[in-house]
Amino acid sequence: VVDTDSTAAVNGEGTLEVTMQNVGDSAALDSTLSLSSSSPDVSLGSDESSTRFVDSWERGENRTFEFETRLGDAAKPGNYSLNAQVDFERTDGTTGSSTSITVPMRALPEMTFDVSDVESSLRVGETNTLSGTVTNTGPKAAENAVVTFEDPGSTITPIETSVAVGSLGPGESAEFAFD
Repeated sequence: VVDTDSTAAVNGEGTLEVTMQNVGDSAALDSTLSLSSSSPDVSLGSDESSTRFVDSWERGENRTFEFETRLGDAAKPGNYSLNAQVDFERTDGTTGSSTSITVPMRALPEMTFDVSDVESSLRVGETNTLSGTVTNTGPKAAENAVVTFEDPGSTITPIETSVAVGSLGPGESAEFAFD
């Protein structure tokens, strides 16, 4: 394993990129990389394991494999160890398997947001605007972010219950308004 990079956050999804190098004596043909997790908090795709295929992998060559990952709500931010194995065919036609390979994966903290500067001049029986600012306080960008209005007391009825605020990088803010 040459490098790993994960965008998965606790209670969320992301991508795990695993860069590996063929350190064997020759090229590997029809290779399958199998990656698995023994933690119930880490899923690869929709299961605890996933595979990727490469038809030709030269000696000394680096290859990067992408795996969709999901971290459960009981996961903790920090490092997890995944298990990998490569099954391959040698150039002479014989087959082989690598020894078990440990692949590190870093789980990012859960996505969080802050709402501030909420303002309104609403009056009973009148229509007006409720506005504010939402800030991404999480560890990664939020794509297609939406602010949803919820009033548990049902005393305020917004015309639209959701407002799209676009993409917000860590620390970025956007204004929202509900009529």
